[in-house]
Amino acid sequence: MALSNDKIEKLVKIASMYYEENKNQNEIARSLGISRPLVSRYLTEAREFGIVKIQIQSPIEERKIILDRLQEKYGIRGGAVIETSENVVDTNRDIADCIVKGLKDTAGMQIGIGWGSIIGTIADRLNQVPARMLHTKVYPLVGNSGVFNRDYHTSEIVRIFAERTSGQPVYWYVPAFVDSSDEIRRLKELDSYKQMESGWKSIKIAFVNIGNYPSVPDFATAASYGSRLIEQKAVGKLLCYYYDSSGRFIKPHMECTMQIPLEILSKRKFVVGVCGANVSPKALAGALKTGVFTHIVAAKNILEQV
Repeated sequence: MALSNDKIEKLVKIASMYYEENKNQNEIARSLGISRPLVSRYLTEAREFGIVKIQIQSPIEERKIILDRLQEKYGIRGGAVIETSENVVDTNRDIADCIVKGLKDTAGMQIGIGWGSIIGTIADRLNQVPARMLHTKVYPLVGNSGVFNRDYHTSEIVRIFAERTSGQPVYWYVPAFVDSSDEIRRLKELDSYKQMESGWKSIKIAFVNIGNYPSVPDFATAASYGSRLIEQKAVGKLLCYYYDSSGRFIKPHMECTMQIPLEILSKRKFVVGVCGANVSPKALAGALKTGVFTHIVAAKNILEQV
């Protein structure tokens, strides 16, 4: 049976009020001056004639579709899609809890830990669960920052991870940022650096933060890159490495950061990119294009846009 245009318009209006404006049948009936049973009949007809299509989709299946697309598009091997909460704090907590839960699969592995606010959140959540007998060895991926923020003090992050996994912390008593390339060369000649480099090569799984650019400016970045980040259109960073939208790393004009070399990091069996809820889709997309990451953990609303 064909519907007249007037009937179609009426069914569309009632369906819109019910499904889009969240009005109940009594409210619709009063608004249009008709009976509630008639509203119910119109809603049934709207479904029967295909004006309204109700689709039930499992969030689990939806997350799998997103992850499958990312694997095909960027060549990663896996990860986790975290449902987006109402605020950044809750979303970051859920991202951190996913990492903490996944640590049970790292028994006996050597672990590398980056820094940043999302890594700090992981440490906070890890502190709230019973210690696990994983017997890991935990390495920092970057030196310690001089800022008054635990999230950027890798020795403290390493201590927490090792303590909560019954592991062995490997401390690196060097600053993340030094004054010159000459000092970098001098530090890399020390036995402590050579031992750390050997440790990095033994790491099985690395947890690396992904961040935005521009972000909070700091003297070390300004000294290392000058105007290059602007000129070469940086979109994000991982550890202290900056990259553009195509995933190309931007070379600093002066090396002054103590951190794991990219050629070592990229050869680890598992490199898990951890993306906080405030990271932009373009920063995440650029990070995935670098080819460094094997796995990604991020919020669903961000992953849908990359």
